[in-house]
Amino acid sequence: MEERPFAAKKTAWQIIDLLKRFIVDYPQAKEVPEAYYIIGSAYKQVGFIPEAISHWRIVAKEFPDSKWADEALLQILLYYDETGKINKKHTFLKEIIRQYPDTTAAKAAWVALALDSLKKKKNVDFIEREVRRLEAADPNVFVKVPMYLELKARLASLKGDEKSAIDYWMHFLNLTVSREKQAAVLFEIGEAYRRLGDLLKARKYYALCARDYSKFSYALFSRFRLAQIRERERKITPWSRYKGYRDESSAMIYDRILRQFPKHSITQEVEFEYALLKFERGDLPGALKLVKRFFKNSPNGALREQFLELSKKIRARMIAEKNSTRLRENLTACLSVLNDRALKNVMPGFDDTAKAVWKKIIEDLTRKGVYDQALLETKKLLEKFPSYKDGRRMWQRIIQSLNEKGDYVAAIKEAKAFKDRFPRDEGVKRFSNSLRKEALNSYFKKLLKDERPLVVLDFFYSKGDLFNDILDRNHLVSVGMAWNELGCPDEAGLFMGKAFFSRGNTPTDYDLLLKWAEASLETGDFNGLGQIISYLDRFPQGKTDPRYLHLKVLYEQNKGNWDQAYNLSSQGLSNSKKSNERKLLLQDFIKSSVHLGLWDVARDAFRELDPLLNDSERRSLMSQWADTAFDMGAYEEAFLFYNLLLELDPKQPDVQAKMALCLLRQEKLDSASGVLRALSTEEGSLWGDSAKAILGNEEFWKKVPSTIKNDLKRGAQGK
Repeated sequence: MEERPFAAKKTAWQIIDLLKRFIVDYPQAKEVPEAYYIIGSAYKQVGFIPEAISHWRIVAKEFPDSKWADEALLQILLYYDETGKINKKHTFLKEIIRQYPDTTAAKAAWVALALDSLKKKKNVDFIEREVRRLEAADPNVFVKVPMYLELKARLASLKGDEKSAIDYWMHFLNLTVSREKQAAVLFEIGEAYRRLGDLLKARKYYALCARDYSKFSYALFSRFRLAQIRERERKITPWSRYKGYRDESSAMIYDRILRQFPKHSITQEVEFEYALLKFERGDLPGALKLVKRFFKNSPNGALREQFLELSKKIRARMIAEKNSTRLRENLTACLSVLNDRALKNVMPGFDDTAKAVWKKIIEDLTRKGVYDQALLETKKLLEKFPSYKDGRRMWQRIIQSLNEKGDYVAAIKEAKAFKDRFPRDEGVKRFSNSLRKEALNSYFKKLLKDERPLVVLDFFYSKGDLFNDILDRNHLVSVGMAWNELGCPDEAGLFMGKAFFSRGNTPTDYDLLLKWAEASLETGDFNGLGQIISYLDRFPQGKTDPRYLHLKVLYEQNKGNWDQAYNLSSQGLSNSKKSNERKLLLQDFIKSSVHLGLWDVARDAFRELDPLLNDSERRSLMSQWADTAFDMGAYEEAFLFYNLLLELDPKQPDVQAKMALCLLRQEKLDSASGVLRALSTEEGSLWGDSAKAILGNEEFWKKVPSTIKNDLKRGAQGK
């Protein structure tokens, strides 16, 4: 049937018709098994594969002791190998062994099963023992079962004895009548020589197979090997050329093999070689792609264990990768396995690999500070693996990193999103609540420190959904302080009160009460301040705390309890060492001392305070001191401090006028008129004009001194 396609088909149908009539006419003839075998071959020639298989099955089952049983079995096995129907192949062989024991067909079936085990490198010792037993029982077993020689050849190859393997293949070549099997044997001889490194002889057998058996699959495999040999030689001697020969690249032939024989056992071997080559070159996604193709086409193929082992190595190398770009390529390759249901179960371990690679990508992004991308990858990871604990921990670490670097708003948002993503996880809930409290507190404090109270209020009122469930008194205090800085003491006091009553009305937070008291003082709410002080009085630390004593002194001063204010400020000074605290208490102490008329005590305190004051504070304190002394009738004391104020700034006409009044009240008319004359030089001012008017009033100055004296006395006594 080596004719042109059309002629061959015409001849095949003639042969089929002729042989079928022969079988009907001579059912007992010894040539009947051969006739069935040839009919099967003819059907295959015209493309009727099921009919071909059924006729070969007849030979194997109805004539199990015929020499054609082995050949028919060979044809069926070649078909199953090409189509990758391994399960059907094994079922058929076991059926032959069970139904026709101790027959040629049964022996051939056992040999075929043994060959599949050898390809998987399984049960080698057992098969060797069975081969010895078979040879002992029938030394000429290979005559009836030529396939037995293939078994011997493969056993020799496994032991590394390629020369003996070649001898067995040669013997098998001379016995088999199947042209397709002859092509397979020629290819295997070429493979043996290639493994020996004798490429010259390997090329010879590959070329013979490709030339004389061009219609069979092994011709294509031989061409593939020839292309590989040529490419190898070109690398060694790049100037070499094959004149008159149309070169084919191994990659091009490999693609044809995959298209035409995707499930063939030899295809699997070639596929494994390519996958291994890509793995060794570091192309892990490329290697994995070939592994995937194998498991998709032949999940139970002869090289299953080798592909599984390679898959394991690929996974280990993917996890060990450090380059970020390659890590992403590896992740994409892993996910392609997991997204294919057919592969997910037959290629175990890729879920763990994907997690590990993803984790490295996220950790690398976090380390580089690319938090947005790290968060995006983390969310993708958890979407794919919701129960992955490390994914949750990475999300936590990113949120913590955002908080630590001061990106409080992002930390709060992500912590809330984290909690919403896992609402039933108590650990996540605790983490989210704790971090949001900390981040919000830090954010508000930073804004207040940077003098941005308006941003505090804007965030508080516009982003409440992010933190309303975790608001505590610290946050409310910050909002109150923001209102206070904006000059809104009423709102500030409101939030301080909310903070205080956020856990009931029992005063348990000393510092919070102090802040609330300060806010009440700012608003001028001394009644509220008194209530807060009554709470603060219950705390033992208040007796020695300068901050509290300062507030209490101001409260007592407002009530006019100057003795109590004096004692409290004195007590505070005895417990205060910090300059800022002493500064406040010294001012309180001086004010109380002045109101009590303790001028020397006040001066001693002023000497300590003076270096701590700026000019504005100094003028304010001296002015209060002088005015208080004047109101108390201590004109000499008042004159002294008015004079000091004038030394600080001579251009103070109001102070000069007060000095003149002090002199008049002391009956020092000459000195008073001198001060008024100096004041009258202020041209165009109210104070200058008033001084001129007084000096020009002769009747005023001519009055009897005693009358002025009495008037002054009455004025001093408040009569």
